[in-house]
Amino acid sequence: MYNREFIRYRSTVVIFLWVLALPFQLAAETQVTEAAVSFEELRAHAFSKSPLIASIDASYADQLGDAIDTGLLQNPELELEALYPRSYPGDRGDNEYGVSLSQPLRISDFGARQAVKELSEKAATQSQKLNLLELSQDLFLQYVRLWALKKRQDFVSSMETVAKNKAKVVAKARDKGFLGTSEVKLFQAAAARLTTVLLGLEADIAQAQSELIRLSNLELQNRPLKRPDELPVPTLEDARRRSKENPLGIRSRIELLERVAEKQSLLARQDSAPGFTPRILYEHTDEKKDYIGVGISFELPFFNRNQGEKIRTKAKERELRVRRQYLEGDGFTSQLEGLVRRAEASAKQARTYEKSVFPLFKEALSAAEHQFASGQTSVLQLWQTFGELNSANEELLELWVQAYAARSELSLILGEEL
Repeated sequence: MYNREFIRYRSTVVIFLWVLALPFQLAAETQVTEAAVSFEELRAHAFSKSPLIASIDASYADQLGDAIDTGLLQNPELELEALYPRSYPGDRGDNEYGVSLSQPLRISDFGARQAVKELSEKAATQSQKLNLLELSQDLFLQYVRLWALKKRQDFVSSMETVAKNKAKVVAKARDKGFLGTSEVKLFQAAAARLTTVLLGLEADIAQAQSELIRLSNLELQNRPLKRPDELPVPTLEDARRRSKENPLGIRSRIELLERVAEKQSLLARQDSAPGFTPRILYEHTDEKKDYIGVGISFELPFFNRNQGEKIRTKAKERELRVRRQYLEGDGFTSQLEGLVRRAEASAKQARTYEKSVFPLFKEALSAAEHQFASGQTSVLQLWQTFGELNSANEELLELWVQAYAARSELSLILGEEL
């Protein structure tokens, strides 16, 4: 009776403690889950905290400032003059003084400069958005690289443990006279090699983390990374449409820059014409007479006819015109088709390898372990299968890095996140 009551009491206490601890366990699990960093979280943090955002904003402000300066008139000039009689044979005359207000003008002030200003402002905004897209893709590629390195580190660490265990098993078989020393050395060497690989991975991860922290300003030490999303690659027709219609697509970017260059070339030609300065004036003379007048002055373009700026803008205009012609021709269509096919094929290759190839290597090692335990295969065969699985894991992660890189390159051409 006493034992039954004691057991019931102990069970009640255990259940109570388990219920009491359950929220803390769930909270701990939630904390672990929340500790994993996704690329979306990393990008959002970078866009709000990264020093590179300040650099992009500064570059935008610089371009915007240049655009505003281009559209401004030159400052008017106010001239004041006073003359006081110092010597005179008869009566002292009145003090003489004059005031004039002049406004320097250029031919380009009547339309061309305003057009360049408006287009340059659009180009500055477009450039800012493009820089943000490029930063996003840099973040993405570094994120993928760090994710792959961490996955590789986890796998190699597990394989190192397996190699050490297999070395112990083979050593016991050697002690019993079933195997030789060379078989033991195979797995000991494999474990030692994986130890050095882990050291190299540790260095690579430290470097990748450092670069990603520099880009994002987010602390990533000992934080796991979520697997990057695998989004579908657009079709060729969709890619063509996006590259032309998207404001950040390469065609739209070149077309806008070409319009800017055309207006800048026109501006340079107009600025080669002499500027002029209309002036209004008021003057009081010693004869007690007041004069109001108008005047105008012209530059004499003997030396500076804006030759350097005309050469630069003409060359830029031609460069962008040739690039636009390429983008409208068959060459760019073929290039875009190649990028789409590469992105599709790379993603398909990585998916196929992960679903159909890599699992077979894992099954092969498992089968080899069972056969070795039952004496149906040799140590050499087990060691070779072990090495093939390790190589397959490295190749799989490299394929995913290549697939994500191909998608990122296509994203920059289309001017949008993929």
